[in-house]
Amino acid sequence: MTYAVLSDIHGNLEALQAIEAALAALPVRIDAYLLLGDLVGYNADPAPCLERGLAIADYCVRGNHDKVVAGIAGDRNFNDVARAAALHHRRMLPAADLGRLRDIPQGPLQAASGIVLCHGSPQDEDLYLFDAHDARTSFQTLSDGFPESDVCFCGHTHVSVVVQQKRPKRPGREVRTPVRGVVSASGDSLALDAASRYLINPGSVGQPRDGNPDAAFGVFDAERKRYTQYRVPYPVEVAQRKIRALGLPQRLADRLAVGRCTGAAPADVSLELRPAPLGDAAPRPHSLWEPRSRRTDRGALAGGARSPGVPGDAAGRPPGRPPPWPP
Repeated sequence: MTYAVLSDIHGNLEALQAIEAALAALPVRIDAYLLLGDLVGYNADPAPCLERGLAIADYCVRGNHDKVVAGIAGDRNFNDVARAAALHHRRMLPAADLGRLRDIPQGPLQAASGIVLCHGSPQDEDLYLFDAHDARTSFQTLSDGFPESDVCFCGHTHVSVVVQQKRPKRPGREVRTPVRGVVSASGDSLALDAASRYLINPGSVGQPRDGNPDAAFGVFDAERKRYTQYRVPYPVEVAQRKIRALGLPQRLADRLAVGRCTGAAPADVSLELRPAPLGDAAPRPHSLWEPRSRRTDRGALAGGARSPGVPGDAAGRPPGRPPPWPP
């Protein structure tokens, strides 16, 4: 089986259509679609994206924006921009569509043999998976709840990344076993190691946040155990015009052109990460992450801006939670 893996469409019809066209042009046949949540929120076409997303999805889990727009979760953790878009989408969608949003299952979800889906992380559907502590806890959750799983696909951060952990020799040691993460770029192809488990984020279809505005998706060949990351350009200016025409916040249109949250603070990341090359694409900043020690600096923003260092605990996390990431 070959799977297309999509996450965080966020009402961006132009990006979704570009990805469908790119998938149709691939030399391999896509047997099933895996959707990792947040079909709505932020952009101008929640209804068409919800309809098309659910139509193509063989397996789908809900995201935090899906919950807020559907009215099954509050917007307390949303910033003003996210809240404005979510409330606008709730008003736009008919009752039947809101009902379909409410019916999307919560992750983690067993999609097929060895494959688990979630939006944020296996232990918390709303958790932004940015640091080694949470990655190790995610692997422990998979070991406890899905012991036969090889790969868990997750979204939510809008950044393409592959996190690997060697299976410990003794069960229950996942929280103590090192993890390694690699930022994925277009064309990166990874053969999965049979002795490891993986957390794989395909990035965002509708609102990338890694400095590359191109829509992101992944393809997983389950038989060959190979994951390939893709990026595809789409008519950003069309999506921007629609956002402005609806009267949504200008920042939502602006960020599509730069592929990151304008004015956002970087998240603290203690994964051992290396930026991957952009393949044949022209070089441009694309990674939120750089290798870092526990007590030096936070990951660099896409434009290279740095933030001051913060002390970390033994697991590499700062006291309390990392800086809030825009929902």
